[in-house]
Amino acid sequence: MIEYMYNKNISIIKIFIISLGYSLLLVYFFPIDDSIIDRGNYLDNAKNSSLIKSYYFDKGIITFFFNEPIWLYINIVLSFFFEPENTLRIIIFFSSFTVSFLLLRNNLQYFWILLLILIFPNVIKNFIIHLRQGLAIAFFLIGWFSLSRSKKYFFFILTPFVHTSFFLVIAMYFLTLALQKLKFAFDVKFIVYFILGFVISFGLAFITSLLGMRQATEYEFIAASSSGLGFLFWLIILFLYLLNGKEFLRKNSFILGMIVFYLVTYFFVEVTARIFESVIILVLLASLELKNKYKIIVVGLFIIFIIYQFISKIDIPYFGYGI
Repeated sequence: MIEYMYNKNISIIKIFIISLGYSLLLVYFFPIDDSIIDRGNYLDNAKNSSLIKSYYFDKGIITFFFNEPIWLYINIVLSFFFEPENTLRIIIFFSSFTVSFLLLRNNLQYFWILLLILIFPNVIKNFIIHLRQGLAIAFFLIGWFSLSRSKKYFFFILTPFVHTSFFLVIAMYFLTLALQKLKFAFDVKFIVYFILGFVISFGLAFITSLLGMRQATEYEFIAASSSGLGFLFWLIILFLYLLNGKEFLRKNSFILGMIVFYLVTYFFVEVTARIFESVIILVLLASLELKNKYKIIVVGLFIIFIIYQFISKIDIPYFGYGI
């Protein structure tokens, strides 16, 4: 027992050091100024969150409610103590450290695969570019890995008020729970996710405008110019996941549902790529539960993509979305 606790403590220390190194690399390797896309907006958030909060509040409680108030309050609190650049550094550090620590602590036996997940381009960019979304993902994973249901739901409910993409993510999660409670087979769930994808494709612009969300003016809600390679990649991943039996489908219904949702909306509306990015880590984590022959294929595909992305530096719709 003593030896087990000793080894466990050593593992936690190793995980802490690796996570610390990973997060510090993201904080200090990438520039903090507006040479990175969207960085100017985040610096403005750090400087003027009180004014932004008042602007949305003056438009009504519903508009305020659906424009990420917790994100604004976090910036307001940090701005009392830190300069805007350091506020951003703290957010990047917290998000990347929390996510890497949780992944490694809960799945350390798959260290090398987890390392691939952490350097996956769409994971990294949520920490260094889409800071609001990266922070929401960190909160979401705290809930995801929590053994306490109340703590899990607390952090789940918190996330949409940091990044609005999680309104749909959380809705999909509870929809999946309801479908499982009704003991629907996966083919029925598949149809539900498919229909939801079409509804969101053609109704998202109206919903965001109705609720006064900032996305109503930031996005055109049309199909992005696309080579279709992202669609093909995730279609292959979905197909490989579907080959892993009923237990895998039951356990990962929510994750598979998010892939289906993304594929359905791929050619209709560009913003759903950002929604899919909110659960990309869970989609990648599901590969750890695949049968060995499929796991090798999927990990191989991930490696090919990572190498391609870093060597070519060519944006592929969904993969390169927002970079």
